Amino acid sequence: FFATSLLGPFLILNPSFTKILFKTIGFGGPLPFEEELFRAEALRLEDFAATFIKKKKAPAFIDSYLKREKEILKNVLPQEGDGSPPSKK
Repeated sequence: FFATSLLGPFLILNPSFTKILFKTIGFGGPLPFEEELFRAEALRLEDFAATFIKKKKAPAFIDSYLKREKEILKNVLPQEGDGSPPSKK
């Protein structure tokens, strides 16, 4: 079960989640326009940080979010050049 409060093209806006979802259903190849999707995601995070940097808690929130995302993804996606299948936890 996956839930979100995001309105809009969820899979396009979240390529990391899209890769996880596709691997769950057996698709292990690259996403169409994968490089562009990840660059756009990074740009959105930069824009978010620039917009909310004046708020005292925003940098800590962003750092915490990115740290947690890496923790989740390292358990699901194989590491670069690893060649190993994702772990099932």
